[in-house]
Amino acid sequence: MVAVMGSSGAGKTTFLNVLARRNTNMEGNILANGRPVDPETYMQNSAYVMQEDLFLGNLTCYEHLFFTGMLRLDQSMTEEQVIAQVESLLKAMGLWDVRNNVIGNVGRGLQRGISGGERKRLAFASEIITDPPVFFADEPTSGLDSAKALNIVMMMKQVASLGRTVLATIHQPSSQIYNEFGYLCLIHKDPPAEDGTRPTEEEAGGHIVYYGPREEAIEYFAGIDDSLACPNHFNPADWWLLALEHTLFKAKDLADRFRASEVYRRMQARPIPTYGQVALSAGAGAANADTDASSTSGNKAPAAAPALSSGKVSKGPMVEDAMDLGPLDAREHIQAPWCKQCCLLQRRSFAASSRDPLLTYARLGQTLVIALIAGLIFLRLSNNQQGVQDRNGAVFFILINQSMSSVFGVLQSFPLEKPVLRRELESGSYRSDTWYLSRSVSEVSFQFIFPILFCSIAYWMMGLRDDFGTFLAFTGIVLLAANTAFSLGYMISALAPSVEIALALGPVTILPLFLFSGFFINTASIPVYFIWL
Repeated sequence: MVAVMGSSGAGKTTFLNVLARRNTNMEGNILANGRPVDPETYMQNSAYVMQEDLFLGNLTCYEHLFFTGMLRLDQSMTEEQVIAQVESLLKAMGLWDVRNNVIGNVGRGLQRGISGGERKRLAFASEIITDPPVFFADEPTSGLDSAKALNIVMMMKQVASLGRTVLATIHQPSSQIYNEFGYLCLIHKDPPAEDGTRPTEEEAGGHIVYYGPREEAIEYFAGIDDSLACPNHFNPADWWLLALEHTLFKAKDLADRFRASEVYRRMQARPIPTYGQVALSAGAGAANADTDASSTSGNKAPAAAPALSSGKVSKGPMVEDAMDLGPLDAREHIQAPWCKQCCLLQRRSFAASSRDPLLTYARLGQTLVIALIAGLIFLRLSNNQQGVQDRNGAVFFILINQSMSSVFGVLQSFPLEKPVLRRELESGSYRSDTWYLSRSVSEVSFQFIFPILFCSIAYWMMGLRDDFGTFLAFTGIVLLAANTAFSLGYMISALAPSVEIALALGPVTILPLFLFSGFFINTASIPVYFIWL
């Protein structure tokens, strides 16, 4: 189990994202068992707990883990076996008492739900449920009290003891938590120069100044300079950050010293892990990925602590009776079949939407009120020349209302769910097409029932053609327009990084289509370079 430590902005998260292949904007190589890895195979054999807790707030803790297990666990398992594993995990993570509580999301206007510590443990449980051979965690103890943080670390240690490789970024852990890790990876970045001098590209990024056994770190830094020697009865995790922040040594110089050290030579001289042991290493520039916060570069990260992917306890790097299993082998394909994904995602969508009835009631009230207002304004239109103009306006209003309400309904909701969707797609939980299909089916009330209700009220109040077949054709056209607008809203939301930008792009995309709809300008008068619209 490896602790990746460093000051804020040193590049810990960037380094972890590169190793977990969440950030592919890099140079260098990522090796498993000493060999290059296939990205798809690598993703199937690893799990990543993000620093941000991303959930569907309307689900309960139990429902979240149940659907995660049904989608990601071995498909030979029955639903009863998945339920038993979920219940066991809830008890192990201390979430049993809140299993039926909704997760909540105050930022989205939902109820508060479970506490921050419980959300962090649920995020950890969401990934550990699949028992991955390689496990990444980005500050899994942030926001937790010391007891709960220790509980998470002990759970990670238990995972590592079963032969899994665990890498976690830890920000100033307590001495008790620090001592639970077997290996320490320390990343350091030079602080800004007092004279405002801009560092070179090589100096700007973070550098690995130590990687090796945790218990040897004190002796190693004491051998460099007395100013880096950890005092007695001082938490080493606090000391490294404090000492490196005020040291006169440059980060690159410390990295060069480490590469010339006996610790580094010993780590590099270890044989390639065998018997399923997983080793990760990043090339010289593997962590030289630019982010808004920082970048990590300059070192070759030594192999991670050895672990068994076969589920047996590792005997250490020197296993005389082991046989080389070659590259990291893909586990059995555990993604649920297409039809099962659709069914499970629809069940999850219905469960989430059933706990948010206010939105449905609001949309229902909006449909009824606007339909009645439109019907009263265009009440019983006459069959003369004036009535023709009024009918054009009435039909155009109905199309605008249904299109705009469909587009903006998506623009205000989907960008908030994109982080959850992106995380689940990266973890291989399901396919994007099954998510879209299930989402469309779960929103059948918004896409079909409400437009039909609107047309049923407005059409007959306006006194349009008194023929049921014509009404069905009219309603069908409105449904096509509304569902096309839904799809357009998803496209805009997928391109926009936030709700604000999505709402700004919506009118820019929709209004030109209205202009060329045939109500404002005759089709024959449209310029040839706009005729495609």
